Amino acid sequence: MTASIPESDVELGNSNRGTMSDSPLGIPDPSLSMPYIDSLPVVLADSEKEQSAIQSKEMAVADNVVPLSNDSDWMIPGTGADKTMDKYQRPSLMSVCYYKVSREEKIGISFQTVDGILQIKTIDSSKAMAQAPVRPGDHLMAIGNHRNCSRWTSTQTASYLKGLVGHFTMLFNNPAGDPNLHEAVVYKADVNDTVGVGFRTDERLRLRIDKLLDWGLIGKDNLCVLKEGDYIHKINGENAQEIEPSAAKMIVRSTPGMVSISSKSTNATEISVRNVADLSHRGYLNFNITPTVNATATESSSILLDSSVTGIKDISNNILQPSPANFDTYLSQEGIQPRFIYVLCDKPTPDTLLGVTFCKSDDKLIINKVVSDGVLWSSPLRGGYDMLAIDGKACNTWSSWEAREYLSSRQNGIALVARNPAGSCNYVVAQVSKPTPRSRIGVTFKKSGNGALQIGEIFPDSLFAGSILTDGCEVLTINGIPSRALSSKEAVSIVEHATSTLTILAKCDPSKGIVLAALSAEEVRPIVMTDGGRNQAEGDSRGCRFCALASIILCITVFVFVIAAVGPADGSY
Repeated sequence: MTASIPESDVELGNSNRGTMSDSPLGIPDPSLSMPYIDSLPVVLADSEKEQSAIQSKEMAVADNVVPLSNDSDWMIPGTGADKTMDKYQRPSLMSVCYYKVSREEKIGISFQTVDGILQIKTIDSSKAMAQAPVRPGDHLMAIGNHRNCSRWTSTQTASYLKGLVGHFTMLFNNPAGDPNLHEAVVYKADVNDTVGVGFRTDERLRLRIDKLLDWGLIGKDNLCVLKEGDYIHKINGENAQEIEPSAAKMIVRSTPGMVSISSKSTNATEISVRNVADLSHRGYLNFNITPTVNATATESSSILLDSSVTGIKDISNNILQPSPANFDTYLSQEGIQPRFIYVLCDKPTPDTLLGVTFCKSDDKLIINKVVSDGVLWSSPLRGGYDMLAIDGKACNTWSSWEAREYLSSRQNGIALVARNPAGSCNYVVAQVSKPTPRSRIGVTFKKSGNGALQIGEIFPDSLFAGSILTDGCEVLTINGIPSRALSSKEAVSIVEHATSTLTILAKCDPSKGIVLAALSAEEVRPIVMTDGGRNQAEGDSRGCRFCALASIILCITVFVFVIAAVGPADGSY
């Protein structure tokens, strides 16, 4: 039997379109006409011939999805050929938080570019990703930290995925999927890992999403396709109609390996296309996009390249948090920019691409650009910033060649300090890479008398030791989460559950100074990333100073003995 588009799922579009040019980040202005995705015209088929024509048109639009022997049957990867579902029951959006043990591990997916769109080519059935709901033909829209990769080549994608380790999230789109159905998949590294989802039942006893924790795995990289209020369709493939919230929580908490949660949108006319770029070229998603009221646009919208639409995802209290990797939107809204930027990045091998180039201007070392396929792409560093220090050594007088040679020869942890010439005084941002998801950060927090969150203490073995943060700094955001309303305990919890990078935006006390670079001309020793924090690769600096002093004393002593042995230059006694 030929499948047709359910009339209830279709909303006719109109001719008004939100423009992209009015926003520096390419975010449609909510005050303008409503942005939307062009709809296919709804045709009511009166004959089998017309139905066949409609079906052919649908398949031409969704030609990336390969049907099985029956048009209405679609295999669920990893579950065996016996379990099938109608193609309209496949989710349109899927987020997969995957755990990669090492950089050498292969996730088992190959990609290809069709009509300029990146999509899955093959899935290795022997790999863990075969259990995910994605299939060949699905579009890969984003990978971690809101990197829009829909226009990447397969080579770029493979190279970027190869460099990832730990948890990261991938966002997929199935153009032929049910626009109301979304699915989030989390791969646990340990059975005790926090997924970060809460449940409740509504007045009709339907299981709904109560809350999503930003620091949980399901909120990793802020690419989760679920939203608070959605009602649960399935948990781990089982219908959720009869599951109590406590039982659902227990299932999610106790399941080892992969956890899968699919949800139905609460309102068919208010579907949020979260972080999906350039879907309108196929004209297949037949619904309008309604922006969330009182929501604030985030960096996730600024990744769109050629899209005429962006969706806005709900977070608790209708506050949309900025991306952990980029604070441009948040800072522009607050009217501030940090003056100083500190980044401690992980460079596992000398050949790892940092992705930053330099130039000289007015005797200053300037960041020329930060490229998209490098380690520093997700850092707060930007082109045009002044480079002040590398690994604690002042580098403002270096040539661009010296900076490039130094960075290319180093590995493990590399500390960079830069200055934003247009930045606001006293505002700083520090970002560190965690060697492992469970690495100790070594920083405490406290609440001030006026309720502001402050840094309590930075321990000597902390990842932030030697950074531009100081005790007493007022913390504005932690991984993009505004911290004014956070308790010190909640702040610690966010820090502990950060799996890859940790970024703190702070306002420093103007009466206290910050250390930007050492004044010593000694050769800087490389910083080694350890699970306990940052350790120097060589001996204590106090030993170096002692050796220098001993050398000076020895030279003076030898000189005195030489003078005594030779006698005065004029031959007198």
